[in-house]
Amino acid sequence: MMRNLIILCFLFVLVCSQNTNTEQEPEQKGRTLCFTEFIAVNMDAENVKQNNVFNCYDRIDKYQYDIKGFNIQSVCYISTKNSIVNKTSNRLGRCGEWLELVGPSEQKVDCMVAGSIDFELPDTPDMADRIVGLSYSLFKRLTTYSDETQNSVQVTLSEVAFDIGIPPTLYVISRTETEAVIQFTDSNKLGERVGIEKNGNVLVYYKQDDDTYTVPLFKEALNIQLIAYDDEKIRFLSVNLNTINKTTATIRFNADKSEPCTFTAETQIVGNDLGDVRFKKWSVWQINPDYSWKLFPPGAASVEMNMYGLSLIGVEYPAPMRVQKHFLELKMVLDVEDADQIHATQTLLLLDTKLAVFDIKSIKLIKDNLVYKKTKKSNTEIEIGVSLASTSLEFTNVIGVVLNFSNPQKVVLKKAYLKRITSLKNGEDCDLRTFDCLNTECSITNTSIDEGAIPFKTGCIPYCGSCRDGNVCTTKGKCIKEKNNNLRSSSQHNFLLLVFVLLWALI
Repeated sequence: MMRNLIILCFLFVLVCSQNTNTEQEPEQKGRTLCFTEFIAVNMDAENVKQNNVFNCYDRIDKYQYDIKGFNIQSVCYISTKNSIVNKTSNRLGRCGEWLELVGPSEQKVDCMVAGSIDFELPDTPDMADRIVGLSYSLFKRLTTYSDETQNSVQVTLSEVAFDIGIPPTLYVISRTETEAVIQFTDSNKLGERVGIEKNGNVLVYYKQDDDTYTVPLFKEALNIQLIAYDDEKIRFLSVNLNTINKTTATIRFNADKSEPCTFTAETQIVGNDLGDVRFKKWSVWQINPDYSWKLFPPGAASVEMNMYGLSLIGVEYPAPMRVQKHFLELKMVLDVEDADQIHATQTLLLLDTKLAVFDIKSIKLIKDNLVYKKTKKSNTEIEIGVSLASTSLEFTNVIGVVLNFSNPQKVVLKKAYLKRITSLKNGEDCDLRTFDCLNTECSITNTSIDEGAIPFKTGCIPYCGSCRDGNVCTTKGKCIKEKNNNLRSSSQHNFLLLVFVLLWALI
């Protein structure tokens, strides 16, 4: 009998759990999204202009010493547009968020967002939203030994929430007779709202664009919750905002485990549909037998050249990197006048150490005699494949092919591209658009209700919150009431199953 009773209890719990509505976590939470369309800038450089400067913490006394990001000299500044995450019900400022950057040097730099600045680089006014400003010492860790006059470099950016080793601190910025303005520092996760516990209720107040919260100035000491974007909470116990200037929590937010991002270079060199991100594009240049040269603008659909004798076609990336670590092969397709009169004689890996201007004297040989294959596709078309497989992992940014022309010819490079060693996974090549929630209120998953096209790039859906019980997220990122057409049949099934269990247990 006792045995049957134990089995009965177990089965009863099992039956009841059939009707439990558990909320599915968005698949993106805890998975790093890698944003490859950002530029790191040396903000100390004289030719980098700074507009619309906003400092998150200048209302806190001695913030340069008391806030960890400043204390360890690891702060950065993003554009005004990117300093706010736009959600349906509120705007979430990025002050205090930790970012991880990795550039062509493959060294990772962690920095805390300390404010917003609209940077302006020479001849690139359209790239302001993509810029992250860093001190010279941090900037140099991202770059390789390239031109010292270069003050910008492509980086991959990711949002991180690692353990910074200290708990958050609450500061009282100002008071009136009825309200207090408070601000939090040293949080490894972005705070979205505060909750004040009073008379058994939690009064909620959202963060303002300047990273502060305006709350009622209650006379008594109350517990204050700092609530992160993912709904995790930490409590500041028994806080009287009338009497204190700052207080530090005794705990901190959990650290999120995530895979690190890697530097991602572009694969398309010449051809159609190269996109509009100029700083990621390869340039093409031609060097003639008399060492005269011609540089072609990056991102061309095709490149037309007049070539003769021993001439070189070079493709150059705007940042030196370990090309052999990223790419397996370079492919070039050329339209020519007479394919039989053209011979490939040499292939090279080069380093251009002066990226600001083209200077043939600044080009250094890194490796020659790369394995290559020239294929005649027709009398007027050839294809050249250059293997980049090598045990050498030196930094380089130019791949060169030397061609020998029996007679002068017009040559059109109509396609050039690189093959990656490994394909990029979902989330490893996210665009600037994904660095915002785009006025959504919940995170879209593969179980979201279909209401049309998802507003984000495939594999790059950000975590933007979750719906309350009884609601589900749509493919537009909106919470709607959950429909349960099978509620009656499900209840009948559970009832019959329960009756069967009871009868079996009593036998």
